[in-house]
Amino acid sequence: MLGTATLGNSYRHVLKSGFNNTISDRATRVSFKYSASRGVYGTPTFYVNGFVLPDAGSPLDFGG
Repeated sequence: MLGTATLGNSYRHVLKSGFNNTISDRATRVSFKYSASRGVYGTPTFYVNGFVLPDAGSPLDFGG
């Protein structure tokens, strides 16, 4: 599992339970379908007031 290779075996149970959780599964599917309906085809995609911000670049470029 890629997650345990990155985070270590201590997180294996948490990662597996997350994939089997129906609530997070449903939320992920709804979020994916909503973003697809709004024209999201890749990441990162930025929206301002419901409109796509084209060629926004990296989130690291924005000052805070």
